[in-house]
Amino acid sequence: MQQPLQVLKGHADLVHAVAFSPDGRLLASGSRDGMINFWNPESGSLTLTFVGHSLAVQALAFSPDGRSLASIPQFGAKIKLWNSTNGKLSRVLALRPRTGEINSVQFSPDGTTLATLSGGLITFWDTNSWIIKSRMSWETVRDAISWFSFSGDRKLLALVLMRKALLLWDCAANSPHQKHECPEFVFQAVFSPVDNTRLALLCLDGDGNKINIWDVDRKFTTCTMDGGTHHGLLRVLAFSPDGSILASMTEDGQVHLWNPGTGSVLAVLPGYGSPFAWLKRSCTSAVAFNIDGKLLASISADKTVRLWEPEAHAGGIPMRFEGHEMPVFAIKFSPSGGLASASLDTIYFWDPATGKRGRGWPTGHLGRCGSLLTALAFSPDEQHLAAGLDGGTIIVWDIDQEFLTKGHRTLPGRHPNVIAMSFSLNNELLASLSGRDILVADGKTPSLRLWNLARGTLLRQVELQVDPNLGTLRRGLVGFSPDSSRVIAIGSETLVANTGWNDCSFPCHVWIWDVQTGNILHSFSLQSRPERLFFDTQGLNIHTHDKKVVLPPDGCWSRSEFPLFVPSGFGGTREWLKYKDQELMWLPPAYRPRCSDSRDALIAFGHESGRVTFIELDETALLVTLQGEFSSIT
Repeated sequence: MQQPLQVLKGHADLVHAVAFSPDGRLLASGSRDGMINFWNPESGSLTLTFVGHSLAVQALAFSPDGRSLASIPQFGAKIKLWNSTNGKLSRVLALRPRTGEINSVQFSPDGTTLATLSGGLITFWDTNSWIIKSRMSWETVRDAISWFSFSGDRKLLALVLMRKALLLWDCAANSPHQKHECPEFVFQAVFSPVDNTRLALLCLDGDGNKINIWDVDRKFTTCTMDGGTHHGLLRVLAFSPDGSILASMTEDGQVHLWNPGTGSVLAVLPGYGSPFAWLKRSCTSAVAFNIDGKLLASISADKTVRLWEPEAHAGGIPMRFEGHEMPVFAIKFSPSGGLASASLDTIYFWDPATGKRGRGWPTGHLGRCGSLLTALAFSPDEQHLAAGLDGGTIIVWDIDQEFLTKGHRTLPGRHPNVIAMSFSLNNELLASLSGRDILVADGKTPSLRLWNLARGTLLRQVELQVDPNLGTLRRGLVGFSPDSSRVIAIGSETLVANTGWNDCSFPCHVWIWDVQTGNILHSFSLQSRPERLFFDTQGLNIHTHDKKVVLPPDGCWSRSEFPLFVPSGFGGTREWLKYKDQELMWLPPAYRPRCSDSRDALIAFGHESGRVTFIELDETALLVTLQGEFSSIT
């Protein structure tokens, strides 16, 4: 059974609500006897206790600046505001007598508004003057409101309507943005805190209740989490701050941790009796994450508050390891399964099985020849590691089995943006693909270069013809034929302005180069950049992940391993992990890569923060049989 990190004892009655302060240093809890306690979540000590209400405390909410705590009672029409430093009552807000009891209370993300829900209408309070500035009622939305939630950027307000509908309200325009008719009743709608286009919907139908993840932009459900396997109905939802975990609590007090991208259960935290016996179904504060997502607080029927470490329990969360202090620009698996990652300051080596970081080399001394590492490549025998730089230079290190460097050589070049490299299978040649940057004065065109490693000399070079109206080749792949006589190169272009770093929606060019004659044998375009290319043994066809290109016969290409799983982080939004264009897993913003590489079912991401993430997928769940003998371009 999963065990909590701490059990906080100090209430004399059932605990109904918990809330972390924005800085994570304070945890507030409210109980059925009306008491409110303040805790130090790090030590678990009780720092303050005071009478909050004469009735049970139903919900708590901290203001974004952490100075005030709002509390509402069960069966009451007053909101109390408390000084979070000393627990003193600072203000009482009262609704009209016939408005009805308050069901929930929330601050807007910018702290300028306090919103309360009562009697099917929302009241908005100005937090500077504490006067009512507006109301949203039946006359506004033509239905009774049973739930509301602000998006993180405060641009949208999600309204759950009694007539089985979800209404998204544009706060700036003060008008409806989108309405979704739901086939089942919706109890709650919660925005992902870092992605304002995703909502978790707590629904109820004839088979029980479930959680749907709703994509606001694309207007459909991306995944469903089945609540039918739980003991009791789901009652409350809460996202972790980075959006990677969705927590729900059932009537019996169990907490389920979900992956909102796949809908899978990451962990089940045990309950200790039903804390909902005296609570309304619109409970908002039964579970809460702290600011960094490392702690989860849950209410309990045994008069305690339990603190959990969600990532320690949720084994399905991708492994995340702090490594670089600067953004990760390139990442590459070695043939034996190790991993190298490069940032502006360092190259690190990793053991993906444990996430243990190995040796690191400082790269600051490379600044004079182009400090930005843009591509990495291992030789097949793992005795060389090549790094391509944004200035066009390539550094090749001689390394041993422990990744200790035994020296290096420099392959000079002034063609900018080395975007891809590959060693020949005999470890004697290195092919590199350089991009074109129309922002530089001499307007270098994209080129393929072939190097002799032993002598460090340039053997051949060919300039590649691409659309002159487009900008830099931003992404690429390079690979040798087994006999080292041919090189295939793939480069995708993006417009200079208004594109994402990894946008793959623009044309992709493919070139097949005869390295003996220096001639381009074939060239063609694809509508989007493939994640892999491979040839059949007769050399008649080139296969991408979704297309077959027929070529004239020009040689035999033999097989090397074709990885089944490849990330789609190369897209402009980098939101999805895909398999053959099928969306497999939604990536929360904290997990979206700047660069990536894959080996079999293991995927490595390099992030803007300098962190490296590993995700291992279940191959048996997506088994694919490939017909024929193939050679993979990696």
